[in-house]
Order: sequence, then C-alpha cells, then structure tokens
Amino acid sequence: MQEITGEHSKYITGVLQTLVRDGLLTQQNQRRWASYRVAGDSPQSGDDSPHWDRDSPQSSPQLAGDSPQLPSSSPQLDRLASLSVEMQGLLPLAEPARKNKKLPVDQLKGVIQQLCQSGWLSASELAALVDRDAEKLQSRFLTAMVREGILELRYPDVRNRPDQAYRTVPKAL
Repeated sequence: MQEITGEHSKYITGVLQTLVRDGLLTQQNQRRWASYRVAGDSPQSGDDSPHWDRDSPQSSPQLAGDSPQLPSSSPQLDRLASLSVEMQGLLPLAEPARKNKKLPVDQLKGVIQQLCQSGWLSASELAALVDRDAEKLQSRFLTAMVREGILELRYPDVRNRPDQAYRTVPKAL
C-alpha cells in the first residue's frame, strides 16, 4: 500500500486498524506480518455494494469525478475516502482547517477540540479530517492539548499505543 499511495507506513497502519475496528476488515497475524482481508459480514464483501461497480472504478460518489476541488489521484482523496460515515459527518467542522494550511494555532486547536467532542478520534483520523500529517499533528498539537487538559487519552497508561485516541475533556467544553 505504501508503494501505491505514497503515504507513510504509520498512516497506512492507522487507517487499516480503523477499518478493522469498524468491522470492514479482518486482521491476520500481528505487527510486521499482519495481513488484512475484507470482513465476511462487511457490506463491501459481496457484489451488492452500491459504491463499487467492477466495470467502473469511478462509480463511487466519493471519488474525484464528483469533486471539482480534487484531482483524480490525490492523497487527500484517499484519506477522505477512508473515513467512516460518522467521520464524514465531521467534515463540515474540519473545513476551515482543510481549506487553510496556515490556520492560526488557536483556531486549529479549536477545530480539533470541536472534532473530539463527538467521541474518540485517533491521530490519523484527525489528520485525515483536517488534512494534515498525523505525526506532525500529534507532536505539535495533540500532545500539547493533552498536557493542557483540553484533550484526554483513551489509554492514558500507554501513551504510544498504536490505537491511541483523543477526546475533548468534558470540563474543557
């Protein structure tokens, strides 16, 4: 996948783990030797998928043909397509950050805080929503926001856990 998408392996792993958590993929083996398959009960596992026509790879409404802002092959398109339905509902909240790469720090923190009010979001999910690099987002913003008491960790005892997620601290609302 890294060769195909050009994304960092850490980002790809996060996306795959999210798909496993959402029940769309099943994981076989662990760590470096992990492999993934479409889950047997996934709506995408059969031929009845409303988003995939084997004769037309552009048949999904989320793909570039319907979006004048994105070229047909774009890392942003790949990230947005990997978002779950619930997360796609958060896209309007994240729009200011996606549109402005030089958004002031307080405004980007405000967007992250609003996004995390909906529930637990991983660094890769947040990065996809705000169209930023997951590692940079975590090192520059998420860690500081946890330290400031704005966000809380899903697994506070294991800070570098691969499926670590963040949510807004209720008192910070």
